Amino acid sequence: MDPNWQRNLMREAEAGIRKMAERAERGINALAASSLGQPVESIKPAIQRVWRREMDGTLDEVNLTAFAEALSEGRSVRIDYQGTR
Repeated sequence: MDPNWQRNLMREAEAGIRKMAERAERGINALAASSLGQPVESIKPAIQRVWRREMDGTLDEVNLTAFAEALSEGRSVRIDYQGTR
């Protein structure tokens, strides 16, 4: 058995999570044109749908609000996954 199997497994898992985060970021930013100037509360459901689809979970209220505010103001969203380092 490879003595580095745990490290290799963690590296592969983190690469997969990073790709999921990149897809979520693209999906959320794809909402930008239709979200510009819209109320934050009206944008949140669409962001949550993208997050559920790409990340298989629910986005917490703090980040959901921050992402919706960014899109409403015409700014893009950046998801920066750091891993477990």
